[in-house]
Amino acid sequence: MRSAITEGKYVDYCKTASDDCPLCDGRKVLRKFWFWEIVENHYPYDLVSDLSHILITKRHRLCWFGRGLATLELYFRVFPTLRREDFYTICLENLNRQKTVPGHAHWHILQAD
Repeated sequence: MRSAITEGKYVDYCKTASDDCPLCDGRKVLRKFWFWEIVENHYPYDLVSDLSHILITKRHRLCWFGRGLATLELYFRVFPTLRREDFYTICLENLNRQKTVPGHAHWHILQAD
């Protein structure tokens, strides 16, 4: 879903990245919720969307109680808000084989025509 140029940059980044989480790197926060925030995507899905952001948990790992509250907020506040505002058109989560950052909960949110 990335252009060859963007995918090449992403592959190069993955080869040189440390063990640190790339989603915890201080990306520009575009919008905040209680447990979630929308951040810029340095390696966007630019073949399918002109606008590609990432919805991430504010903390890399949440305790069991925090995970429960974050899940409730995601399904009962964040997703309904995004649906109601009708700004993003696609929300996707990569599953295990495609997920390059498995330890940090995140969804790609896109605006496609």
